[in-house]
Amino acid sequence: MHVQVVTYRMAEDVSDDEFIDANREFAEAMAAVPGLLSKVWLKGDEANAYGGLYLWEDRAACQSFLSSDLWAEVVNDPSVVELTSEDFAVMDGLTRSTQPRMQLISN
Repeated sequence: MHVQVVTYRMAEDVSDDEFIDANREFAEAMAAVPGLLSKVWLKGDEANAYGGLYLWEDRAACQSFLSSDLWAEVVNDPSVVELTSEDFAVMDGLTRSTQPRMQLISN
């Protein structure tokens, strides 16, 4: 498994409802991305701060997404500012011991 953490701000003030409406189509497209296990949508405490926690099957799936047209749409969207994306390898052994309610990594 591989993890990608994305954070960004919206350039203009948007309500939560407006944000959700604007991202429905993107969410549907993300659900069809090969290798995506899950995306957790994040909202920060600061105004217009958002993000996502992406769980990928492996690093190759993450890298494929980062070179996709769908990701390019995000990067080139003028309403998305201060975009950061970092990806991480998952430490299987430690993760296996700290998943009491949600099994991400099987034995």
